[in-house]
Amino acid sequence: MALLASLAVVVAPGPAAAADGGCASFGSSFAPKQIPENGSSLRVGCARDAGDLRSLAGGDSDLVLALDFDPTRRPEQMRGLLMQTARETQADMARGLSLSQALELRAERHSVDYYSEPNDVDFDGSVRVVGTSLVIVVPASDVGTAGFWDGLWKKLVVGAAVLGVTALSASLCLLAFNVGAPAAAPVCGAVSAGLGGATGELLSATLDGHPIDRTIVGNAIGTAIMAAVAGALLGELLSYVNLEARPLIESVQEKLGEYAAVFTRWRTPLTALQNLFNPDVAKLIIDTVRRLSHGIGTAQAKVLPLGDSITHGVGTPGQSSYRAQLFTALQDDTSSLDFVGSQDSGQLADTDHEGHPGWRIGQIDEIAGCTVARYRPNVVTLHIGTNDMRDAATAAVAPARLRALLERLRKRDPDMAVLVATLVPSTSGSVNARVRVYNAQIPRIVAEQRARGQFIRLVDMGAVTTADMSDSLHPNAAGYTKMAAAFHRAVRHVLYSPRLAAPVAGDPAACGGTGTPGTGSPGTGTPGTGTPPEDGWDWQGTITRPVGATRDEVRFADLDGDGRDDYLVVDGQGAAKAWLNVSVGGWK
Repeated sequence: MALLASLAVVVAPGPAAAADGGCASFGSSFAPKQIPENGSSLRVGCARDAGDLRSLAGGDSDLVLALDFDPTRRPEQMRGLLMQTARETQADMARGLSLSQALELRAERHSVDYYSEPNDVDFDGSVRVVGTSLVIVVPASDVGTAGFWDGLWKKLVVGAAVLGVTALSASLCLLAFNVGAPAAAPVCGAVSAGLGGATGELLSATLDGHPIDRTIVGNAIGTAIMAAVAGALLGELLSYVNLEARPLIESVQEKLGEYAAVFTRWRTPLTALQNLFNPDVAKLIIDTVRRLSHGIGTAQAKVLPLGDSITHGVGTPGQSSYRAQLFTALQDDTSSLDFVGSQDSGQLADTDHEGHPGWRIGQIDEIAGCTVARYRPNVVTLHIGTNDMRDAATAAVAPARLRALLERLRKRDPDMAVLVATLVPSTSGSVNARVRVYNAQIPRIVAEQRARGQFIRLVDMGAVTTADMSDSLHPNAAGYTKMAAAFHRAVRHVLYSPRLAAPVAGDPAACGGTGTPGTGSPGTGTPGTGTPPEDGWDWQGTITRPVGATRDEVRFADLDGDGRDDYLVVDGQGAAKAWLNVSVGGWK
């Protein structure tokens, strides 16, 4: 079985590499190469040499990278998988991400938490499908000379590897099942997601000179696959892995040799990685999946839902947020499950949380240290920053504030799993523009913290659209359902990690609280210093229609202690229209 990690690359850096630093550095050869049956190859170079692919580029010096596949069986199925891969990447870019950020996000979605090295190189471009080829184009203006090989080149190659291994391994997996087998699609989705994530991180580590061994390779791949599969399909997964792991590893080992022979610049690390792919690794993958399957339902989880009004549950009558469905979903994954926090809202078995309506990142940062000390969660689900997006000034500093919050959590407990969500969208044009800019930076912030030793994962909320919003800021029931599904996938992943520690008792005296932490009962004390939200902003409930504005036009209210409530009224594009000052009592 040939995986993308096994791509037969047909070009090598030519003599111009040192001086040019642009597309010609790749040797710029698009000569056709015979592709192994059901395998793949890679072509890369200047658009001027790309033949029929030249029309996809804007200029002759644009960089073109083509992942070519030869699906001798079920070619339409292969094309469908490639189209799905391209559409997902294009959708991320439509949300405001550059090509490199979209590739980073894809890698983060399927991270195995083994290795992450932040890379400041950013480039744009496009992803398309031509026949059974996945084609990436990077404009010449983004192919600079500074840090070319260790920056853009590494990120592009690793990103392409994640794209290709996901598509190819899914296709090959489907071939192993009988046509129409009901378990094929979900099992192959798990296999392809796990292999994509593991391949990306192992390749990144190898190219950056970090040592890995056979145990790491086997455990990383096995854990990644296991974390992605649904429990009901476990039997099918075990059967598939038991039959296919050995030929899979043999193919990877063979093709890594070709990889090393072509990329002479990195021959030593790639050869070292090749030598690790042997029958011992196949056995480790099988053993890892079997071991983790026996542990299903035995993990102990103490979860701290942390954030603002979205965590609280504003937007639906029951105010259960994503928490109710997440709690229900985790019942089968854990032997002990407890949601903790000083707040209490929603209609579920355990209503504790730490969601503070109206709060910004900085305010959550103020209480984070003592809240963790009080409850000692081993999992934190974090969705924060929506209120920071209300104006350009606070949005501009939001990434720095997120870094500070995550750093505080890391210093408090680096082995506490922190699941950082991208923000759901806003129906306000101006607010949503800021959300898109902020979300584009979160994958890199998460990668930075992982490189510092934090147990952290990105949770992409891209499935939530403006159609899933109850107002300009808060999801409706459908939106919260999508949030719960995204958080559930992430929590399941960390439950399988050997790094997840069993929860321990918290300190009831922390934050001045008087409740009993970690028991499922909400505490009665208020965590933190008692500092009110910045600038006097607060949230009091559902706004009734004030005189002079419709409900949809009201975005925020400033309770400044003058006995009157100040409403910010906006137009349909989110631009400020007027302030209204009305008597207290405009709430219900």
